[in-house]
Amino acid sequence: MSGLEKGAATSLLVCCTVCCLAIGNAVNICAIVFAFEEYSRDGCTDVCDTNCNPDQFMDVTLFLQIVGFTMMGLSIVSVCSHFLICPPPDPDMPNIPSVPQLIFNVIIILYYISWVIVGFVLRGQTTDACKDTDKGKMFFAWCIIYAISASGSCYNISKQIK
Repeated sequence: MSGLEKGAATSLLVCCTVCCLAIGNAVNICAIVFAFEEYSRDGCTDVCDTNCNPDQFMDVTLFLQIVGFTMMGLSIVSVCSHFLICPPPDPDMPNIPSVPQLIFNVIIILYYISWVIVGFVLRGQTTDACKDTDKGKMFFAWCIIYAISASGSCYNISKQIK
């Protein structure tokens, strides 16, 4: 493969990756949007608030804001680090990450898993009134989507470790 073809392949991979960031972050964008909605009921400003659910250790709103913003930020940082900070060792195969990039990805996946666990524990503490709101449904959907994503990411990393 000539130098021009290698550059074109890398450019195409970068363009596809950047375009897919918006699709990949759709669940995070939705989490942020739903975090700022309030559902008042029975004198509560927001039924998913800890004031209305004293058994919860955290607001569902705060959870959605934290995971939405941090996961979106980490996905952008991960893509930038893959191409700029820790470039692939073999320019012919830009889709195979370097060892430092794999380590960084493992740290991100552990972060994902920790928030998924927190989310499922929090889900068990929320009331049915909160679970029935769009915010409660988005909260549960985020937990399921990221649980599946984390397991898929673990599988992909295990294939790349030699």
